[in-house]
Amino acid sequence: RSSDLSAYGTAKAASKDSNQSEVVKCNGQLEILTNGLQEKNPRVCRQMENELAFNTAACSRSGGNPTVIEEALESINSNDPDTSEVNLNNIDNITTETLTRFAQALEGNNVVKAFSMANTRADDNAAIAVANMLKVNQNITSLNIESNFITGKGILAIMRALQNNNVLTELRFHNQRHIMGSQVEMEIAKLLKDNTTVVKLGYHFELPGPRMAMTGILTRNMDKQRQKRMQEQREADRKS
Repeated sequence: RSSDLSAYGTAKAASKDSNQSEVVKCNGQLEILTNGLQEKNPRVCRQMENELAFNTAACSRSGGNPTVIEEALESINSNDPDTSEVNLNNIDNITTETLTRFAQALEGNNVVKAFSMANTRADDNAAIAVANMLKVNQNITSLNIESNFITGKGILAIMRALQNNNVLTELRFHNQRHIMGSQVEMEIAKLLKDNTTVVKLGYHFELPGPRMAMTGILTRNMDKQRQKRMQEQREADRKS
């Protein structure tokens, strides 16, 4: 059994020629620096690789997302039965205030199962609003906040919220503009120790300790979910 502890944050390449040339240029500059510093300073190298991935996502930012902000908010507020997924990924010029409005609207929604706001320049304020939502929302099973400007403060707020959330199974927060750091990674593993539902975590831990701890936590949670499904099946068989 393998835990799904992997980095999901690689952005798709930009479709326009101008964006492609910009990404290639960024890659060329950073790859030269990275190769030269690989042996001398691995941490600097990792930081540059992180910046490269983030800049690639930023260069790929396009208005291709068809979501209409106000219509999506109205669907959430009205518990539209057809709105099981809210996707704000890559929307240009979406503000922190707007992202916060979505999080607040989801607090009272019981239909949406997946919420994604990757590559929207979300910051800690947006992350804290999402954390507050997770404390009360008992329906969202998948959350994607990859490729943003969220620091350890915002990520830890979400982790604390998950201590009392027994619904979310998938969380992606890889490729933030700011490196989490060792203290944050250790705290993430500590806070998720009591969570029993998350089975997929989109983040690459730099430290082996937290990485191994999270692998154990995710594997344990997958076992619990499997046992729960088996129990539900047995109960269904008895009733039939």
